[in-house]
Amino acid sequence: MGDNTLYTVYLGLQARQTAVDIIANNIANSSTTGFKSDVALFRSYLTAGAKGALGDVDRSVLAEMTGTNFTEGIFQRTGRELDIALRGNGGNSFFALQTAQGPRYTRNGNFTLNSARQLVAQDGALVIGANGPITLPVGKITIDEQGQIYVDNRQVDRLRIVSFKDPQKLGKDGASRFMSDQQNLDEQPKAITVMQGNLEQSNVNGMKEVGLMLRMLREFESLEKLLQSIAHDLNGRVVREVGKL
Repeated sequence: MGDNTLYTVYLGLQARQTAVDIIANNIANSSTTGFKSDVALFRSYLTAGAKGALGDVDRSVLAEMTGTNFTEGIFQRTGRELDIALRGNGGNSFFALQTAQGPRYTRNGNFTLNSARQLVAQDGALVIGANGPITLPVGKITIDEQGQIYVDNRQVDRLRIVSFKDPQKLGKDGASRFMSDQQNLDEQPKAITVMQGNLEQSNVNGMKEVGLMLRMLREFESLEKLLQSIAHDLNGRVVREVGKL
């Protein structure tokens, strides 16, 4: 086994450690409202001179980037008037928030009212409407399928709902929030249904993630054993070469 094999094994270990970390985060957020699972995207290439020790893992594998799965999660009926979910457009639609760090976007519609009766996320971030933060008078709150907000049957605002030209360019900011540059914004989401009294659950498939985790751990263990074999082989070569001096 040569130096190329050692480098191949190192890259393989590094890639699978990245995958394990991503899968562990997915599993940890399987109950987080509006969470979108991530996946490690790998680039694989043959390394000249590598030995055929482990078949498919006998390649240099590099964790090139992380992608996000934006497919919709299951919708859970809560009946609460300030729980809101978005259905349609392939999961590419988001509520707009105003935070101290700048604009943020989320599919976690578990909203409430602050002391000034502004519509806010659970941490106090302001939910944005047609003309800025949404303030609701006292009364029965109704939100229709287009996001129009009514209080006692009188329209008071409309939810600002956005989509993105390329959702893979979104950056994650916490478990269920995203950030983006303005050039990626698309202010006209297609075929969106706003569902009052519902929340979108995490789209993590727990069984699938556990299966992937076990696979990555098995491959990591195989590569560790190969690394130990390479180290043993190198030590033997050193001893033989020293003995010739």
